[in-house]
Amino acid sequence: MTRWLKSQTTVGFRRALGQVATEFRLMRRHRHGRREARHLVLPPEPKVQLGSGTQPKPGWINLDLFAPSADVTWDVREPLPFPDGSIAMVYSEHMLEHLAYPTDVKHLLSEIRRILRPSGVFSVVVPHCGDALRAYVDGDERFFVGHDRLRSYMLTEEPTLMHHVNYWFRSDGLHQYGYDEATLGQVLRDSGFSGVHVRSYDPSIDSEKRFQLHSLYMEAVKPAAGGAAVRSELHACA
Repeated sequence: MTRWLKSQTTVGFRRALGQVATEFRLMRRHRHGRREARHLVLPPEPKVQLGSGTQPKPGWINLDLFAPSADVTWDVREPLPFPDGSIAMVYSEHMLEHLAYPTDVKHLLSEIRRILRPSGVFSVVVPHCGDALRAYVDGDERFFVGHDRLRSYMLTEEPTLMHHVNYWFRSDGLHQYGYDEATLGQVLRDSGFSGVHVRSYDPSIDSEKRFQLHSLYMEAVKPAAGGAAVRSELHACA
């Protein structure tokens, strides 16, 4: 069957079939997570981590599509399994860049805003692609060398600075979009958040490994109901 498929189809078609098969497996995992989510009991001050990976946070509700340690197996491209205005804080670290922009990113941000309580906080960490581009322009090879940045095909080549930049933005096809401070801030504000600002690395919630990999740390707040109403009235008057 495999030999016939290769002889009768194009490379692009076979790749597309592989993507369909992958999405089917992801759908099955997500359906399992929907059953898990039915048994969730929210604590008084519920905090949610999206894309917990190998670093679930004790006392938080950890969502991840692959990590066995997650509390709920969940595809964050789908609506989040929490009632409106029920969550005190949402956190994600090196997850947002894996989603397609603008479709999946804006959908997720609307879901985060929906589930947060008024004045609830969204804390987000992404690779700082602006720093990577500055290092490229400056010819700073040291920026790209060290830690575990060299991986995949990069281990068998002598990577140029542009190879490094491509890996920052693509990561073997796992990364979908790159962010700097201005871009992430704009995306968060356009999604209805206020108080958007860069924050410092916080070892109590952030991983040291990703701090060493030149991350960008930002926070945003869901506006209080009164503030949102005032802005809507002003916009209507304008």
